[in-house]
Amino acid sequence: MKFAETPEVTVLLDLFVYDSVTGVLTRRRSSGPKKAGDLAGHEFKASCKTYRAVRVGDSTFYVHRIVWKMHYGVDPDGQIDHVDGDGTNNAIANLRVVDAVANHRNQRLPRSNKSGILGVSKIKRNGKWRSSITIHGHHVHLGVFDSIEEAAAARESANREYGFHENHGASRPLNVCEELQV
Repeated sequence: MKFAETPEVTVLLDLFVYDSVTGVLTRRRSSGPKKAGDLAGHEFKASCKTYRAVRVGDSTFYVHRIVWKMHYGVDPDGQIDHVDGDGTNNAIANLRVVDAVANHRNQRLPRSNKSGILGVSKIKRNGKWRSSITIHGHHVHLGVFDSIEEAAAARESANREYGFHENHGASRPLNVCEELQV
């Protein structure tokens, strides 16, 4: 995926103040009802994940791409992964530039998962546990096990072998999609 080039760093620094520790982007000056010091941008939902976006001129940009450029002086060369899975946490320590495969390897546990462990499911007909992983679009069967712990161990081993992020499959941060299910 190709991303639009963000405005020049000088323009961004003129418009915004970024706290790299908290990840908060604020307005440098007032404009209409928006005051200097106000949180910049707005939240939006994309596939049940919340991000922040901000308008600069006639274009809208992800805040994580803006803060990356403000912090490092260049546009990110790839996708930005929020390490902790929270798309609104734009602290620089929580952001890393990755390709699509690496970004996919840091996904949270889907809402539809019933076992609580990514890649592990119960086989209804015999009560055993199946473990699997998807590598480059191909489903890889890791085995059938007597216990959920054995199936989980097989999946954890495969995660390490194939270079998945340590947070891959972790519980997702609560967002509006989960709140609606409660």
